[in-house]
Amino acid sequence: MKYLVFVCITLLVVSAGAALAEYSTQWMSGYYGPQDSNVVSLWHMDEDAGDSPDVLDATHMFNHWYDPAHASGVFGNSMPFNGSNDWARNEPWDGRLNATTGGFTVEMWINPARSQGGYASLADNAAGWLLRYSGDTDGLQAIMWFQNGGATAIMDTPANVVTPGVWQHVALTYGGANDRRIRIYVNGSVAAEQAQEWMIDPNQTEGRVNFGCNKGGGYFWAGAMDEVRISKVARTFSPVRLGPVGDWKSLPDGASIFASDRQVSAIFPADGFFYVEEIDRSAGIRIVSSKPVVVGDVLSINGTLGTNSDGERLVTADAAEVTVLGHNSTLIQPVGASGSSIGSSVGVDACGLLVKLWGIVGYVGPDYYYVDDGSGIEDGSGHLGIRIRADSGELPFSGEFVTIQGVLSKLGGKPVMLQ
Repeated sequence: MKYLVFVCITLLVVSAGAALAEYSTQWMSGYYGPQDSNVVSLWHMDEDAGDSPDVLDATHMFNHWYDPAHASGVFGNSMPFNGSNDWARNEPWDGRLNATTGGFTVEMWINPARSQGGYASLADNAAGWLLRYSGDTDGLQAIMWFQNGGATAIMDTPANVVTPGVWQHVALTYGGANDRRIRIYVNGSVAAEQAQEWMIDPNQTEGRVNFGCNKGGGYFWAGAMDEVRISKVARTFSPVRLGPVGDWKSLPDGASIFASDRQVSAIFPADGFFYVEEIDRSAGIRIVSSKPVVVGDVLSINGTLGTNSDGERLVTADAAEVTVLGHNSTLIQPVGASGSSIGSSVGVDACGLLVKLWGIVGYVGPDYYYVDDGSGIEDGSGHLGIRIRADSGELPFSGEFVTIQGVLSKLGGKPVMLQ
């Protein structure tokens, strides 16, 4: 469900580009939960770029938004930065970000370019804090300025905590008066942490925040950025699971899942779900979502792992949490399967795979039938073979030899093929 919350509008300004609307809806990822009163600003980075030099600060002599084309993002589109003269900036915040005594969080999804060296600014609010990426180490660095006359804290993560060429979530948090710690999170895990003696000076946190460069127009970021959120509290995060589908199935229910570049192998719109597989066909999984997709779509998915009453592992994701990144005309092909390889209780890894089966039709029910390839497996029903759910309503005759294709699923913990 999507909740619309009307707030005072400010503008994120793109150099020589159309203003990006700052607006407040339900935060687009189930990983973070819905919007709350601690959110200061949220940008989905979906808006178009264009010319609007009248709203630029003339004291900042930046070049134009060089590449206005959007790239596919984690949710919808993302904003690309070319690393030489692209940047974005919000205009004054009317003091809404200056509640630094209570702590703050700045977070975003990033996809760094591979051809980047040195430091590059992700977000910089000019005098209070800075989060930047190191292209030399594939790490992150936070810099903060404090109220004891200009003391500076510099904190680096270990190398290789950020992976170029893929989407990942990063966050900088500061605990405020009750927890004077700086933390950097990568994909929900703490990558660096440092205690501080002093408080950030509210007078050093001017309202403007620059994205993709620092306040002086240097340290340009090369890559894409999506779903930027700033909050007036220090948030904590749960790890985002980024591994292959096969690894998800060993995780507990409720685990947060993020995946990019997973291809749709089969759709069942009447049931409200579809299946995705790894490109190498090593594993597949059911996605329960109202997002309209077609077979061959390549998706990013952010959802929650669960298990249905039949014992099948699945991921639940709102439509807004599923983004179509593109379409692959080379469809995933089924894996040849036998009754003996499937067994009387379909395995964790086999469940969710697109498979092909050959055999003789045995028992025929009102909307299902059994196919036995000679393995003679039983599921406790008294019928030999694998149960086939016939969505089309067309049923074969008992004794007929058939070749069928579908997705392996579970019914009452037993194997069933969905056509």
